[in-house]
Amino acid sequence: MRKGKIHHLIEMNNKKLELRHDRHTVSLLTDHMVLTPKYRGKILTGEVAFITEGVIRATCAEMSIKIIDIAVNTDHIHLFFQ
Repeated sequence: MRKGKIHHLIEMNNKKLELRHDRHTVSLLTDHMVLTPKYRGKILTGEVAFITEGVIRATCAEMSIKIIDIAVNTDHIHLFFQ
């Protein structure tokens, strides 16, 4: 776990997120990515969407990245992580 104490939880999209408290700061470091296939082809359907989400979740777990929300659409993926 990182340095700093976690004192507060905030709620975002019905999920509780931890605020990190350090000596002089309070922070919630998150990021939002949009991933698209080439030419935004509508290929993320059915089994392809399911496998793609599984690969993203496995990779994030391997790298200790906490997924806050993920949405797989037919032509892009939204990934909100901490």
